[in-house]
Amino acid sequence: MIGLKQLVGLEIPKGAVEKGDTEQAVSFFRELEKLPDDNLRNRFHFCVSGYVQDLRELGEIAEVRQYFKLLYEQVPSLFYWLDLESQMPALVMSALLPCQRVTGGVEMDQDSVIAFLEQGLKQAVQFCSDSGRSAVEVTRAMHSLINAARKRPA
Repeated sequence: MIGLKQLVGLEIPKGAVEKGDTEQAVSFFRELEKLPDDNLRNRFHFCVSGYVQDLRELGEIAEVRQYFKLLYEQVPSLFYWLDLESQMPALVMSALLPCQRVTGGVEMDQDSVIAFLEQGLKQAVQFCSDSGRSAVEVTRAMHSLINAARKRPA
């Protein structure tokens, strides 16, 4: 039997982004942190709504960058919850790291990406330690991301 991972989407409305109001998202993750099991690890996708008509990448929009900065400061366990096999890490990094527009998206400094992923790994492992969860899967997935970042041409 093939195992399918059920993903969970968290919509972040443009109004919350513009106000820098992370309360709903932070409360959501705080509730998840209370759950005793790992069934929701690496399943979350963000949908930042209201920017479809904006031609900029989300990481180029100041209020989106500020929103994710606040969210990441308030939810250091974020990489534990994100679907690490998708574009979610890239979305979060493009909002938190300096990036430059290139054809087809944005580009980030390789060393900054690696350092950021290593920090995310440490925070996820600390969350696991603090909450009595296994860090094996999130560590494996984060190391895969870090290794892929190291292999990219500088």
